[in-house]
Amino acid sequence: LGLGNPLLAVLTFCVIGLFVGAQTNCLAFGTLKLFGRDWYGRVYGLIGVGMFYIGVGVGPWVFARLAEFMGSYAPVYFAWSALAIVVSLILLPLRLKRYVTTEVD
Repeated sequence: LGLGNPLLAVLTFCVIGLFVGAQTNCLAFGTLKLFGRDWYGRVYGLIGVGMFYIGVGVGPWVFARLAEFMGSYAPVYFAWSALAIVVSLILLPLRLKRYVTTEVD
């Protein structure tokens, strides 16, 4: 992971941790803006808790089985990267709604 350099390995883990934290915050913010306050809890519960954590739990197992089948992790990561690019392109035209928020005293 660190190409033989322990410092590079630590830096890599830190960057991955930052990305995971940013992904979680963006998911919460995007869900609120797309679905509003009325649906936020239901949708975020389904996406953020259900699908995200199921993916975190099942993903390593699926990757390992695919790597065993293919003989290497490289094709699995290339396929995953291609899928991530396709999903990003699908979500690109999505626009966030602007909700007017008023505070009640």
